[in-house]
Amino acid sequence: MTPLQSPHESDGQPVDHRPRFPPWKKLGLTPHRGTSNRHVLAEQGQVDDLGSIAVESCSGRRRRVYLARGDFNPSTSSSFPASQHAGSREGFDIVDERQTHEDHFRALIHAYLLPNGFPDSVGPQYAPYMAWRGVQYFFGGAISVFTTQSLLGALGVAGRFQGEAAAAINWVIKDGAGRLGRLLFARWGRELDCELKQFRLAGDLLMEAGAALELATVYAPPAFLPLACTANLSKNLAAVAASSTRAPIYRTFALQNNLADITAKGESVANLADILGTVAGIALSRMKLPRMPTFCVLSAGYLLSSRKEVDSVELPYMNRARLAYATQRYLSDGFIPGVAEANHNEPLLPWGRHNQNRLVLGASVESACAGPSELAHAVQRFPEPEYRYLVTYRPDTKKAYVLLREGATSMDCLQASFFGHVFLHLLDGAALSHAPLQLTAAATTTMGAIAKSSAVVSVLYPDFISQAERNGWKLQQTMLNPKENRLLRITPLQA
Repeated sequence: MTPLQSPHESDGQPVDHRPRFPPWKKLGLTPHRGTSNRHVLAEQGQVDDLGSIAVESCSGRRRRVYLARGDFNPSTSSSFPASQHAGSREGFDIVDERQTHEDHFRALIHAYLLPNGFPDSVGPQYAPYMAWRGVQYFFGGAISVFTTQSLLGALGVAGRFQGEAAAAINWVIKDGAGRLGRLLFARWGRELDCELKQFRLAGDLLMEAGAALELATVYAPPAFLPLACTANLSKNLAAVAASSTRAPIYRTFALQNNLADITAKGESVANLADILGTVAGIALSRMKLPRMPTFCVLSAGYLLSSRKEVDSVELPYMNRARLAYATQRYLSDGFIPGVAEANHNEPLLPWGRHNQNRLVLGASVESACAGPSELAHAVQRFPEPEYRYLVTYRPDTKKAYVLLREGATSMDCLQASFFGHVFLHLLDGAALSHAPLQLTAAATTTMGAIAKSSAVVSVLYPDFISQAERNGWKLQQTMLNPKENRLLRITPLQA
């Protein structure tokens, strides 16, 4: 019995002479004629009842069912298929699930805003990150309406006194200042890689500072040029920070080598949110709301969504902030925090950085040592080839300094940083709750703390590395951004 044959016509049963309805007639639909394969539509859930010989998924969403038609005979299906041009009546009746308006809308969203294969093709942090990114751009689009109105209004008032040519010159100078800011910001490129989340948040703060200065031009039209130049400089610095940090963030989401797809869809989300925000900003401006309070509310929403966006990013490699937090937790509790915990607790603002600012990696001899005797002690304490670094301490600055020897690798920098954090931990009188008993005594002097740190590091550092790798940290990608000073040669000195 073929799928289109009435069940009463088989097995010798009496024939029902009532009119028979093929599947598309039962569904109130008409197939497309004029092709070798006939297409019909079915409501969702009905395609399972049509006796299909094949079912496929179209574009990962709706299903298509293939039904046998004509003189198809399963017993001869293994033979070479006859050509339809040779008189064969074989073909397919193809039944597609009918798509509702909601289905079409979802397909549109998926095509323009979501990467192919979502959610399996991206990391779990992609959805919250992109949602907060959209919210941020929505507020940014609304803010741009008010700042543009202020700039044009201030320029118009200034133009009455200076003339149209002077107003145009002011606008060109303003844009030139912004381009200069982009050029100057390039020198911090390496810091952007290492302190990615910190610079991203700082860039958003700069963006809002620039918007506030643009808004202020309407209140002080004679000061249009300095205010607008400073604002554009600030916003261009923010734009460089955002564009430079975007690719490393997107790379953590790309599970199927689909960085370009994620980038394209991320820009689509941002542009759509910006358009919607601009429409909302125009609507708010027509309501004659107070300019400054409205701006403050929109800025608060922008900065809050920016912080949530940055918090949703989980980077699986150590930088200075995450290493400082992980080392502090390890020395206090005996375990390495996972990637998610360390990223969540990573300090993004200048305060609360777990001794991060007290450790100078890649210091110069001049800054690390007050005189030759300190350098001699450091050389004796950290001999080659066991150590590719030296560690010193300056009581006047209350900082530990790491001098790197030529050829020091990223793993050498990681060990040196771990040593520095252990040293500061002991120097501050903090306990090592999980260390052997003979290593837990307090260190009262700098030399005593360095000696005890050497013993602690030799015992605990292998366990630190092992735990970090088990918890998902990619230690070979550690980015601590040491300064570029290296010790090429040290003449033996008498301590």
